[in-house]
Amino acid sequence: MPGKQQKSASKGWVRCDVKLNGKTVVITGANQGVGYETALDVAGRGARVIMACRRTDAGEEAKSNILKQLPDADVSVRKLDLASFASIREFARGINESESRLDVLVNNAGIMGCPQWKTEDGFEMQMGTNHIGHFLLTELLLELIKKSAPSRIVIVSSMAHKTGKMNWKDMMHEKNYSPMDVYAQTKLANIYHCLELSRKLAGTGVTCYSLHPGLVLTSLADHAKRGEGYSCCLRCCGACLLPCLERTVYISPKEGAQTSIYCAIAPELHEVSGKYYSKCAEERLSRQASDMQAAKRLFGFRIFISLIFISQSSLIDHTKDATHFSFFQRMLFKVVVPIAEATIYIGTKQGAQTSIYCAIAPELENVTGKYFNKCAEETPSKAARNEEDAKRLWEITEELVKNAKQQCKDDTSEEAKKTDEPTDDCHQTSTVGENKVKDNEKKSEEEPTTKAASAKEDEQKEAENVEQQFT
Repeated sequence: MPGKQQKSASKGWVRCDVKLNGKTVVITGANQGVGYETALDVAGRGARVIMACRRTDAGEEAKSNILKQLPDADVSVRKLDLASFASIREFARGINESESRLDVLVNNAGIMGCPQWKTEDGFEMQMGTNHIGHFLLTELLLELIKKSAPSRIVIVSSMAHKTGKMNWKDMMHEKNYSPMDVYAQTKLANIYHCLELSRKLAGTGVTCYSLHPGLVLTSLADHAKRGEGYSCCLRCCGACLLPCLERTVYISPKEGAQTSIYCAIAPELHEVSGKYYSKCAEERLSRQASDMQAAKRLFGFRIFISLIFISQSSLIDHTKDATHFSFFQRMLFKVVVPIAEATIYIGTKQGAQTSIYCAIAPELENVTGKYFNKCAEETPSKAARNEEDAKRLWEITEELVKNAKQQCKDDTSEEAKKTDEPTDDCHQTSTVGENKVKDNEKKSEEEPTTKAASAKEDEQKEAENVEQQFT
């Protein structure tokens, strides 16, 4: 770093008077707790603050409280449910259309220790909200963030990451659900997200930080207090310990927000990225969390992840329990995959390049047992070759949300479809499919009604219904 800069914080509190006039800050979960205090602080520094809230009524109330203290503050509230890909896409679309810049994104919202719930898209609630939802949001806003560089991404993790372990075989903990184990996994995932973002965004002017806010007295622990999803023993322990902790250990939301504020504004962090902070100071990560390879491990599992995403779609909302998997697999390979290829996946020509390369490249004549990606040899993950354990998370999450990102483009294509102006191959494929269905229906009306013709028509309608859910 050029020269020595004065620290912006001391003893866990931000002390600097950095102004943010002309800057735009998006904060998820800004209606209460740490998110609210972060919004209040940056609004007081002159920033335009967008409070991304699941409950807009609570967001409006929080906004009113801010305006009472800061009458001239530029604060707005927008709907964002991180447990819904549709809501995330809608929020990101609105930001990208209405905002000319995004200087700071604070991924603050979260849920802890809830029962075994699922998101709207079928993911385990804590993993889906704390990590996957924020991952998709960040991806959809990334171009605007890069355009606004120097800019920052702040990810609120927790010291709970130190006990977290990635359950690669059962990422959504379908088989053995432990609320706090899952929470710790999501906080470790937040760290991995920050590490990989810092690597991928090197040289762009976008810096990333993860942090532990402290043991903050907020509603985050409400599920733990009620003992939802916990054994009788843990419920009893919680009932006894939590009240004591609240009086003796927990800190206020305002104090808990200091590290988020520090990471968002501190001038001395301008050229620092990928680090983890607590009490407004850099803190050493656990050995598992600091593994830079952890962010890439799933690059070799694209087909597997694509199948996971499709299995979580609304197509099979009524068949999510294991007894229906065989039916879904039949539908998957007969109907869904062809539709997905036309609407979600990359072109088959592009996808085939590495297969072709491995099949014909002369330089590979004496090479065997290697792993290739994009027509180049790539080091396999530790899971396959005893290397480090973290390359998996980034690619899994990237593939999970890639389909959702594509749906943003599909929505645009749908708008163009209404004006009969095809905008891409996806739209053209859908139009051709619709024309074929109309032609077949017309032929069916002209031909005598037979049992075979009726069955064929039913099959076409079924395929059309499935196609509509993926386009």
